[in-house]
Amino acid sequence: APIVLEDEVLGKLVLEKSEGLFEGKYDFAGNDITIYIEVEWDSKATWKKPLTVARDFAEHIASKDEVFRSYISSYEDLYEFADALKGRMKYIFVNQNGSYTVGYDDGYVFGGHEIDVDVNSKGEMVCAEMR
Repeated sequence: APIVLEDEVLGKLVLEKSEGLFEGKYDFAGNDITIYIEVEWDSKATWKKPLTVARDFAEHIASKDEVFRSYISSYEDLYEFADALKGRMKYIFVNQNGSYTVGYDDGYVFGGHEIDVDVNSKGEMVCAEMR
């Protein structure tokens, strides 16, 4: 059976043991952002870091969105995407080590590409790319 966690910041998260992922939805500016948090379901010690990172992300989502879109625009081949991505954040995938990826959907403005920003476990953006 799945494990349900009611988090004061993130809301309802459901852990599918077979996938090792908590999954939930977070409302940001009227859009549902899917939250994925990688854990070892049978080791609660592995839950702390990624849940902390996800909570911090949610608590600062508006400013992080601005920073990420600005970062995306710093890439020469992606500069025109930043404004088109406003309001298009789709997910955050938090790894067990605290690194994460934030994904944006371009709304088919640029051919249906997803733009991702990868953030290392120190909270530093390491790359943005079209996938």
